[in-house]
Amino acid sequence: MTTIAGLATAIPALVAYNLFVRVVRRKETQVDLFISRILEAVIVKRTTAQRSPAAPRPARTGAPAWPGSTS
Repeated sequence: MTTIAGLATAIPALVAYNLFVRVVRRKETQVDLFISRILEAVIVKRTTAQRSPAAPRPARTGAPAWPGSTS
């Protein structure tokens, strides 16, 4: 009787554990893929910014250019 009760609790617990492990591993893979995509985008943006010529700077007039100012 005790062995049957032990198996009746252990088998569903093992199945649930394996399902949870599978879900966690899938999420871990998704997060790793997301992080690699983010890093790739940052690296590509950084390398293209280094390759492009610098934009010409506007001439300084001595006064700050505020949005909406008429100077």
